[in-house]
Amino acid sequence: MFIRGFKKCCCCVNLLTAAKIVAILGLLPCVLILVYVTYYSAYNPTFKRSPWTQTDIIAMTWFSLLVISNSCLLYGASRFKKLYILPWLFVQVLVMAFQTYVVVSIVYKTRIHILLSPLILVGVELYVWVAMLSLFLAMPSSSLNQTLPEESEQRMHLESV
Repeated sequence: MFIRGFKKCCCCVNLLTAAKIVAILGLLPCVLILVYVTYYSAYNPTFKRSPWTQTDIIAMTWFSLLVISNSCLLYGASRFKKLYILPWLFVQVLVMAFQTYVVVSIVYKTRIHILLSPLILVGVELYVWVAMLSLFLAMPSSSLNQTLPEESEQRMHLESV
């Protein structure tokens, strides 16, 4: 296979541990944003508009998708289930493509090139994506229907790849 992948993330963290950290760090802001949008769209009496606008519905759908994908990553890394990592990989490709499109279109319209700095975030996300792809590729195909192995067996297998 032409993708060698990583054995560790950020030079020192096991890929399973990194996946759990990435999933939790992805879940926290999404849940907070969902609570915020729900409260201010539906229960805040100070707004003088309809309770659910199209923007609210799009935001709720998008952040719900992110919560589901991060939950799948957390479950897949915790239970050593290979297929549960795929939704996160797919959604992150969409996130990176959307962020790149937004930054490039804003720079094209405004000609303010300092706005290219958010592409650094896309680079960091790409690094994390490759690390999680490495975890996916390092997991054996037999982990599709396998019961949870011992932590030491998981680490030995991931380090041998």
